[in-house]
Amino acid sequence: MRTIKRISKAFKVNMGGTMLDQALPDNTIDQIDPFLLIHHWSDRLKGGKKQEQVGVGPHPHRGFSPITFIFKGSIQHRDSTGANSIIKAGGTQWMNSGKGLVHSERPTKELAEHGGDFEIIQFWLNAPAKHKLDEPNYQPLQYEDTPRITSEDGKITVGLVAGELMGKKGKIEANSEVLILRINYTKGGKLTIPIPNNYNALLYNLNGEGLANNQAFSDKDMIHFNNLMFSFL
Repeated sequence: MRTIKRISKAFKVNMGGTMLDQALPDNTIDQIDPFLLIHHWSDRLKGGKKQEQVGVGPHPHRGFSPITFIFKGSIQHRDSTGANSIIKAGGTQWMNSGKGLVHSERPTKELAEHGGDFEIIQFWLNAPAKHKLDEPNYQPLQYEDTPRITSEDGKITVGLVAGELMGKKGKIEANSEVLILRINYTKGGKLTIPIPNNYNALLYNLNGEGLANNQAFSDKDMIHFNNLMFSFL
């Protein structure tokens, strides 16, 4: 079973006037290979705006994969490859930026105009050196298309985004060997998740309280594990 190396709390950062919770990097660590950054944005949009006035406008990326989990509301992605899609709550946006592209991520036109709850987590996954000059590509994954695994007690559901777990395979084609999961849990749920020994393992807790290997965690905690696997309660 994996032991826990550290538990740290996300802290507030101002990104172009938008307040976010940042779990990685922090004052003690720059990255946990291959994870470069974790940003958590939760807001109640007031409405009364045009779509181009909200979210993040066109900007470049190169050499890594920005990955966005949508929890509330919906988000529209556009990029210089011609990709244009809207992902709803429960879905995932995955972009391998490769040799470079320009993209924008904004709450949908409906949210901008009428307001509503909006919550996402974005993390950056470093690309192996051999893939840093690949052609960029964008992969949308809606909630209903995400393979899911449910614990025996029915209280924990795992959305398998990329990699393989318990005989199932995620639909995202990553350019590195990773296991990317979305976990929903309710009180009393128990699940052990096996992870290859050579993988770094991170858990970012959106909200709620739980135990990982008998250590407590709560809202906006990032848990960095050591080796083998972890039990999630």
